[in-house]
Parts: sequence; C-alpha cells; structure tokens
Amino acid sequence: MNKLSAPPSGLQAWWKSLNNHRVWGRNPEAEYQSLRAQLVAMSQRGMVDEADFLEMNDLLIAARDWALELRAVTWWDAGRVLDVVPLDGGERLGYIKHGNYHPHKPNPNCYGLNIGQIWFEADGRLWVRQLGLKNDDAEIIGRLYLHQSGRQYHLVQQGRLREGRFLPALTDADAYSVAAAMYQVARENGDQRLATKLEQRLDNSRVDRCPSCKGAFDAQEDCTTCLGSGVVDQVDHVGGISDVWKDCSVQRHP
Repeated sequence: MNKLSAPPSGLQAWWKSLNNHRVWGRNPEAEYQSLRAQLVAMSQRGMVDEADFLEMNDLLIAARDWALELRAVTWWDAGRVLDVVPLDGGERLGYIKHGNYHPHKPNPNCYGLNIGQIWFEADGRLWVRQLGLKNDDAEIIGRLYLHQSGRQYHLVQQGRLREGRFLPALTDADAYSVAAAMYQVARENGDQRLATKLEQRLDNSRVDRCPSCKGAFDAQEDCTTCLGSGVVDQVDHVGGISDVWKDCSVQRHP
C-alpha cells in the first residue's frame, strides 16, 4: 500500500478506528459496517485508490473475524494464572491469579490494597477494578488487557489452578500438536472422558492453533506465520515463564 506522509483527517481516523481493540471487542459487526461504509465513501471521493481500497477492505474483514473469534467464548476464568505483558514487549505489568490482578511493582500511590478485582459489569463487559487506586482500571477482552489510559497488553497463560494444584501451561509446540490430534481422535471415537482431559490440557497452553493456516495439514507446510508447525506461541517475545506460581497457596503439580 502507498503510505501517505500526511493522511487526510478522515483517513487517519479510519486507521485509528481499525486498530481500536476496545471498540472491536464490544460490537464487531457494527464496527465493521461503519468502517466499511466510511471506506466506500473515501473511495468515491478519491481519497484511496483501487489498490488501497482492496487492501484496506481485506484488513477490515480480518479485523472483524479476529474480533468475532475473540468474543466467541469467555476465555478468562478465575482458575487461570496469567502474566500481563505489553503488546510490543518489555517488562511485565503484573499478573492475575485467584481471580485478582497483582501489579509487578507495588504502586507507592496506592492508599489501600494494591490489587485489582475482576468482575463482569451489568452490560456483560469484564473489568479489572483497582482497589486503592484511581484511574488505573482496565477492561479484559479475550486475551487483551486494555488499560483505561489506552495502553494495551497481552494476557499470557502461565498455568491454572485445578483441585488445589497448580498445573503449568503447555509450552511445547510439538506436544500441543500431538494433544490436538489425540483430542480429535478421541472425539471421533466417542471417548468423552479422554476428550475432556485433552481439551483441558489444550486450554491450559501458551501455544495456540495458527490463526493463518488453522493447523490444517494441507496449508501449514507453506504457512509463513507458524513456519509449518501449525501452532504459534501466544506471545513470542515474552522470555520464559514467570515465577507467579511460587506465590500460589497450593502445591505445584509435578
């Protein structure tokens, strides 16, 4: 796409909206229809040429599909142990365990408990409400932690608590692929007990099915996203597993 050094205000606003994860998370279809109408209008006014229109339309469809997939299930639950890390790398902001958010570094301005409580509001949105601090709340949409300041973070699975034990997250791509294949076979054979066990294992993972090739054997070989593995790390720039589990008041599962 031809990059404009000083894009018109309408075009600049369009790109800003396209990258607004918070808005996409609330109503993907409505946001898609609105931005699609704006794109058509800009094309008719000559603000974008045909090549740019096609590329921007593809990005718009991809953003809608991403947001719909993000909202398909409520991914967060109180049993997950998660790191909160910047989208562009850098130091962890904090971590979530036992259904509460804990900052990596205590805030000296905190006038009470230095934690955030997580709950669903009446409108169905999931919020982190900080105790003892003002203007430090965040919204959780899928695996994104969206701070009210506008800063955006990933939620990276480190493990989960189940029946009094800490279960470390699956981090090996090959092990994930094997478990996914076994899960599919178990479902096809009607082995619900094994399928449930494997589904829980796949859910507690740092790696996911590749969003580009979807892990399909006929597509993953040439996939430039996963490089043929069929899976990707949730956040490939996060170095190692944190020591959040050491603070859990449970035994670590061997």
